[in-house]
Amino acid sequence: MRQGSVTLPVVDLHSDVMVDVYARRRMGERRVLVDRHLPRWRQGGVNVIVLTVGGDTPSFATQGADCALESTVVLLGELHREVEESGGELFLARSADEVPGAIDAGKTVLVPALEGCSALGEAEPVAVAAALSEAGVVSFGLTWNGSNQFACGAALREDGGLTALGRELLGLLEDRGVILDLAHASLRTFWDAFEATRGPLIVSHTASRRLRDHPRNIDDDQVRAVAGRGGLIGVCFYPAFLVDGGKARAEDVVRHVLHFLEVAGPEHVGIGADFIDYAEDIIGRSLRSCTSVDYGSVLTYPSGLEDVTRFGHLAELLRREGCSEDVVAAVMGGNFLRVWRTVGRERKAI
Repeated sequence: MRQGSVTLPVVDLHSDVMVDVYARRRMGERRVLVDRHLPRWRQGGVNVIVLTVGGDTPSFATQGADCALESTVVLLGELHREVEESGGELFLARSADEVPGAIDAGKTVLVPALEGCSALGEAEPVAVAAALSEAGVVSFGLTWNGSNQFACGAALREDGGLTALGRELLGLLEDRGVILDLAHASLRTFWDAFEATRGPLIVSHTASRRLRDHPRNIDDDQVRAVAGRGGLIGVCFYPAFLVDGGKARAEDVVRHVLHFLEVAGPEHVGIGADFIDYAEDIIGRSLRSCTSVDYGSVLTYPSGLEDVTRFGHLAELLRREGCSEDVVAAVMGGNFLRVWRTVGRERKAI
């Protein structure tokens, strides 16, 4: 997207593409992102990707089920090597202020994230988080679907919310100036985390529980709470989150976006597509392990938004619904940079 002579950010708030990168690099392939994924991102107009480099999901446990930290370090190393091998086409951003210049220079910006904080351990979680932040991790998702030492996730029938260690962690992470992501958090975890923090929060890939009652979606009270803090909600394209049975369409994604725009306002909505077509076999096994979460028996993304090459089509659909160019630009990426700048200003020495 362009506004005059300026290239606007188009941000996918959630990608698990490093699963594919790791698998292919283990087979001897190099430049996986540049050769396989960059052309598809460019076709879809995406120039900023928040990509998972570790967390609580089995698909990211590359070094073993009990080796979350080791797995994250390995994946971060592979990501840095991919950037080095890209010949300047990929850029690993450490602050929001670096992004405009990078995309104006034609680079695709990568923003590392954790999807679950089990890698931080229990002895010195803040010290580990600080080290990962220095290595490039920008966004810290508190949980995945299950529980860890900090909180409960969306798949648990007994919701214990945030633990005492989790409360301590959130306050210190906020001082660190990183993004706190409550996607996958249980309802009680969400509200506990809201009470334990003071700054903007994001829910990177979700949908409206008002439109589709699903444990991974959020209700309107949560939406208003995130907006009231100056945060961001990313609409996910995962079909089971959008409709109850049947095949989702691009119009269903638009319906969820428009609902969030109405409830939260245009400054607080983004897009976290969560495409997994490049590694459906590996990631699918993780999803099937969450027996209480309905991810659907067949994964078919909404018609018209089938994969990342169609990402930019959403902007046109929003225009057809009467959204102004300013609102479209905010939803497609501008809101994420605003939130990132805000939390970055909170950074303190640890």
